[in-house]
Amino acid sequence: MTFSRANPSSEYARLLKQYQQLHAEGDPARGIPAEKFYPGNSLPAHAPAIKILVQKTSAKTLLDYGCGKGLQYTWTDLKLKDGSTAKTMQDFWGVDSIRCYDPAVPKFMPLPTGKFDGVISTDVLEHVPTEDVDWILGEIFGYAEKFVFLNIACHKAKATLPDGRNAHTNAQTPAW
Repeated sequence: MTFSRANPSSEYARLLKQYQQLHAEGDPARGIPAEKFYPGNSLPAHAPAIKILVQKTSAKTLLDYGCGKGLQYTWTDLKLKDGSTAKTMQDFWGVDSIRCYDPAVPKFMPLPTGKFDGVISTDVLEHVPTEDVDWILGEIFGYAEKFVFLNIACHKAKATLPDGRNAHTNAQTPAW
């Protein structure tokens, strides 16, 4: 069976409900309140690499596909992995706009329209059922005009889902 946005797998629907719950309620088992659950922490470590892509392609518009709560775009004076500091992500990258999309966060649920110079997605695909990866990658690449930046964790997560499974339900080897 071929899955798509219009026809995702039943596992995708089950997982999405759990992520919506975690965004709304947090992770009580780990003592993480809702406002601190998936705020966007995974992005700053990749900001310098993304900046290189932005500069090489003269990108001006970005889509963050699976942005979490999107707080990474509200933080100021960010300490980056390379030791530098960024006033904001948008300033650091020198782009005109950043569109956030996340199907588990109400304010970012509407699907984007149009194209973007670059699409970034960090700490997302390891949360997606294997049978849905193809159509999600199709969406990601379909939004991109100049580049796609993906960071996919190949290890188990610290977080667990409400049903008790590890949050990285699709953690694969780098070769995969």
